[in-house]
This record gives sequence, C-alpha cells and structure tokens, in this order.
Amino acid sequence: MRTKLTSRAITIACITSAIFFSCQRETDEIDYTAIEYLIKHTAENYIKNESIKGISVGFVDTGGYRYEEGFGNVESSSFYNMASITKVITGLAVMQLKDKGKIDLDTPIKKYIPDFSLNNPYPGSPEITVRHLVTHTAGLSRDNLGIAQSNCPAKDSHLLDYFKNHFQAFPAGYRHSYSNPGAELLKIIIERSSGQDYSSYIKNNILLPLEMSKSNFKKVIPQDMDAAGAYDMFSDSLFIELPINYIAAGGLKSNVPEMLNLVKLFLSKGKSSNMQLVKPPVIETMFTRQNKNVLLDTDVQSGVFFFLEDLPEPFSGKLVYHGGGAIYNNTMLMMAPGYDIGIVVLSNTAGSYPHAEQLARNVLYNALEIKTGLEYKHPEPLFPEEKEWTSREKQKLEGTYYTSSNMMTIKEKFNSPVAKINGNLHYLKYYDNGFFSYYDGFYLKVKDIENEKILFSYNGHYLIPIGKKDNIPEHLPDNIIESLGEYHLLETCPEGSTEYYETIRIDTINQNLTAHMLPGETIRNIFGITSEIQVILHPLNDTTAVMAGFGRYPGEPVYFYTEMNKIKFSGLTFLNN
Repeated sequence: MRTKLTSRAITIACITSAIFFSCQRETDEIDYTAIEYLIKHTAENYIKNESIKGISVGFVDTGGYRYEEGFGNVESSSFYNMASITKVITGLAVMQLKDKGKIDLDTPIKKYIPDFSLNNPYPGSPEITVRHLVTHTAGLSRDNLGIAQSNCPAKDSHLLDYFKNHFQAFPAGYRHSYSNPGAELLKIIIERSSGQDYSSYIKNNILLPLEMSKSNFKKVIPQDMDAAGAYDMFSDSLFIELPINYIAAGGLKSNVPEMLNLVKLFLSKGKSSNMQLVKPPVIETMFTRQNKNVLLDTDVQSGVFFFLEDLPEPFSGKLVYHGGGAIYNNTMLMMAPGYDIGIVVLSNTAGSYPHAEQLARNVLYNALEIKTGLEYKHPEPLFPEEKEWTSREKQKLEGTYYTSSNMMTIKEKFNSPVAKINGNLHYLKYYDNGFFSYYDGFYLKVKDIENEKILFSYNGHYLIPIGKKDNIPEHLPDNIIESLGEYHLLETCPEGSTEYYETIRIDTINQNLTAHMLPGETIRNIFGITSEIQVILHPLNDTTAVMAGFGRYPGEPVYFYTEMNKIKFSGLTFLNN
C-alpha cells in the first residue's frame, strides 16, 4: 500500500539510477517511485539469494507519503516479535512520566526500587540512575539467560533476586554496555511511578492513542492475527519462537502499519493534533546524545534508548535507530528526523538482522538524496599506510588486554610487533593513523583514557571499546582448580529449552581460567556455530569468578559448588556428571 506526496514526476533515468543507490531530485515535487523500486529490488533479492523467507517494509515521510509492502511469505500487516525495539516504547513511557514530574532521569533508581541491590557494586561506582538505564551505561550484564527467551516464567522478584547475586561489571557512567535486565528494571520503575502495570500503562498512554490497538505484549502472537512466523535460512520449516520474558526490553508484538504510527509520532515530535502524547522537547531529548560524559564512549552516541549517528555528508543532523533480534524475527526502526523520514523493516528469518539494517540505511540515504537533490558521499574506506614499529608505539601498545573471548598480549619479537592470543603468535601491521591489525580488514587501536589503556575495534562506522590492559591473576584457588571439567545444563522449568547454552567447560589457558560455552542445538544449526564460545574468568575467591573483558557477559559471576559437582551462571545451573 502506498500514499503519494505528489504526482509521479520522476524521470526514467532517475528510476534506473536507484539500482546504484543514487538519485537526483529533478523538480520541487517529491516522488518516491525510485524508493519503492529500491525496496522491492532489495527485498526480492534477499528472498531469492539470501534465503530470507519474509520481509515487511514500511516507509513514511510526514509530508504526506506512506508506503507499506510485504515480500516472500508475509504481508505488510503480518505481526512480528519486535524484540529490542520495545525499548524505544519503554523509553517513551519513561519520558512521559518524567514530563509529569513522576520520574527524574538523574535520580538513583533506589528511590523507585528500594529493594534493588547488587551483590558486588563496582568499587567507587556512582549510584545507578534512570539515565544510566536508558543509555545502557549502568555497568550491568547483558542478559539473565534463565528467563530471557525461554518457556521459564519471569517475575519481578526473579529479576531482583538475580541482581542480589550479580556483580556490577563497570562503574556506572564508564561505558556503553547493553543490558536487557537493566532495561527491565525500568518496567518496575514505570509501574511504581504510574500505579499501573507496565502493559496497561503502555496500552492506555501510547498504543491506543497512536491507533496501535492490535499491538500487544502477549507471550505469543494470538492465532487470530497474521503471524509472520519463524524460519531459518536452511529450510521451509516453520519453527516456534520462544517467548521473550523481558517485557519492557523486548516483549512487544506489532506490525508495519502500527509501527509506522509510532515513527510518525517521533518524526512529528508530538506536534500532530491527534498525537498529543508528549511535548516536542521530550522527543528532542530522546534524539539528543545523553552519554557525552561517559568515559569510554568516545564514538558511541546514545539517546534515550536510541542509537545515534551523524548523517554522512552532505547531509546534516542525526540518524536515529534501534533494532531488535529474537531467535528468528529480526527488526529495524530507523529515522532521519531532520528530514521527516523513517523506515521500519521486519524479517521472519533467523540471521537476517544485518540485511534489515542495510536495507533501512540504503533506503534512507536514497530518500535523503531525493528530498534534497544532494548526492550521498560514501565514506572513504580505511586504508592506512603501514609504518615502522618504534619505541614510542612499543611503549604505548605493549601489555596484556582482556577482550570478550581471549587475552591478547602485545609485545616485541625480532624487532617486530606481535600479538600472542591464546598461545598463538600473530605478527602485527602498524599504521600511521595509530591503528594496527593482525589480519587484513580488522583494525584495532589503543587509547589512553584516565590512566587506562583501552583497546578499541573499528566496526566500519565508529570505534567500540573491546578490552583493556590488565594483569594476569597470580594464582588460581585450589577449589576452582578442582572444578575444572565439563558441565551440562540442568533444566529448571517444566517445559525446558535448549536455546541457551547446553554445556560449559571450565579450563585453563596460559594461567588464565576460561569458560567454553556450547550453545543449544537450535542456535548451533541456525548460525552455523561449530565450536564453543570462549570467555575469560577472573577468580575472586574459592567459590566465585567473574567474566572479564568487554563482551556479552562482563561482570557475570560464575559460582562453583565443588562438593555438589555443579556451577551456576546467569540463572542457570550446570552439573558435572
């Protein structure tokens, strides 16, 4: 379905050029025929060549244009698990309550949740505030796997009990560290501040006023709705998407038409007569960088539950977006607010998140060209010049860095820089812009930040901190050495699930305690994982170690119960039998 801004005035040459992602506006009238062609061409290509089963796409310009279409085995109206896009609605609810004086972003969350506590707050950390939660800078771990996406029931008491056994990975305000449990704490804050349960508040104050009446927080999409389904890239079999128990972090079910209503609210900044949910400054705050003073977020820009990027030249302003990933459903909401355009891309196939994001970017950049008549300048690829290893670089880079999956020791050998990773030597290339690499295309950089050496990687858009210089523990506790071996998951709820890790193998590599985790069979098959995922553990005492580095589970404690031949991690119990 589409609604046009004006009559079709675009030339055949412009339509043809859309294939190459560039189109010039020839009149003052805006005609998005080329955008429709680009969406169809890209989506159909994904279905034909990438084995994606279904894609629903919606594009809107608040000047009067709206386009919706489904490709493959879905319609534009098909319902999906929105997954983490739900956080955008949670952030909007927080800002509504802030506007009413019921929530303050810089107030410690203990005011709203007096029963919240951490087993081990990071030494010297400021108190966690609401702003830390909406920007993922609270230093909390990413997931509580015991209740994240599974058939296991989830209650607020489970979440608070989890945190009572949890270690804060970083000081609050230290770095961006994505946290679903942290976002879920906002559910409790919204409920206690509004006097309503979370789903009722969202329904009454956001969904119904936006004519999103079919969107819901049910555990599964109701049978009377057109569910997009759940597929992988290797067969036409229909799978079952497990419930997402993080309601405020990922529990929304919706479709393209209703999500476009949400996009229009954001783009109008609440000014539309039928959308007086928030005042314009509230939306502007959500689109404004909130983490300028976060030490390690040198490039990462966080709004209120939105990721922000500077638009590429010659355009100005921000790209504002958030994606979501369940096991099978993958989603992307992306906007250029300064130009009043936005897009929603939803896919029903596991592994399709990068495709959804790339489609959204390509469409928005082309729409910017059409609206402005300016040509998008593709960023220059990073091809630095290699240079000699000098004593200055040696002094800056040498040391041992803990990342999410390994320990990297950078040193000099035969007058050349090398990286020792898990016992293997890799010769480094060093470049004149400060980057280095141990294989082509993977660029790293070390920055000195407040007397710490931080290791960053370049993801093609900006630098992301992935580790820091640290010391190897002098010895391993005897009780933990006795616990080395393989442990198998003990299911803790009646229906069970194998979507999370099936086994954890505790081992040592070069004096380092390591955990090697094998995902469940479904995840292995979908994503082609053939080996265990390795993380570094820092032992604290005879019974406890914490996951090191800047990866998915930093600060997550692993508890060792040697006499009972079991360990506990992220709400899961594993037995050595």
